[in-house]
Amino acid sequence: SAGYDAHWQDTISNMTLTTMGFARMTKIIKAISDELCRSRLVFTLEGGYDRTALAYSVTATIELLMGRVEVYDPLGPPPMSYSPRDFGDFVGVIRSIHKL
Repeated sequence: SAGYDAHWQDTISNMTLTTMGFARMTKIIKAISDELCRSRLVFTLEGGYDRTALAYSVTATIELLMGRVEVYDPLGPPPMSYSPRDFGDFVGVIRSIHKL
């Protein structure tokens, strides 16, 4: 399910994914499908409300699936940078609860 509303330019969500982020995810998904299911994939478009961000992100995804190595991201990174949160303690609590 390709939810392109996670792009930083999309006003529906408060995410900071870039076109290059979608490209990286596509590469990972493609590599997994190559290894596990003879390269079979299904993508369903179900989100993305900023037309420009949607167009570049979908184009990047399709180009990578067609074998292109690099894609173009004219929108670049989000105007504001966010520091990732440290979930180490949270992961430790979950592991403890589930005896992992």
